[in-house]
Amino acid sequence: MSYGTQSAVVDDVMVDEIPLPVVALATDSAVRDTVLAVAHQAERLRVAANRLGDDLRAAAGAEKAPWDKGQRLGDILVHSFTPVVRRLLAGLVRSPGEAERAELAWRVVARRLAWEAAEPVLSTAAPGTFLGRDPDARYGPRLAVAEASFRRALNDVLGPVTIDAAA
Repeated sequence: MSYGTQSAVVDDVMVDEIPLPVVALATDSAVRDTVLAVAHQAERLRVAANRLGDDLRAAAGAEKAPWDKGQRLGDILVHSFTPVVRRLLAGLVRSPGEAERAELAWRVVARRLAWEAAEPVLSTAAPGTFLGRDPDARYGPRLAVAEASFRRALNDVLGPVTIDAAA
């Protein structure tokens, strides 16, 4: 709810709902395990995307983006997950026996969405990020290091890419 003058008037009301399979409330259900796994993976991917943004800023010689200012890459990524997770939950309502397949499908789509969020940032990074702020240093923040770290995080969260998942 958004209140108006002196909180005496309601200016706007927003309502949202998500389909939650009732079986997800049972502590020993595969659906619950899938819902919790997807939520945990989405959060870890958000963190990885934010780290990519911070690493690229460091490679350019800039400070990390403040957590409370502006929109970070992880926020953009999580926003792109919303329709996918809604579809996943609706599918689990209709077919709770397909929890394992639903999670596998989520992993494929989540990886694609993560790269769709990261690609514009990687491809438009300042030229100086290629060598980093200290080109003579053997190690340090660089574009390639940031991308490799993000790729590693995706594999840690979603598992390595398999031939079946890539098809």
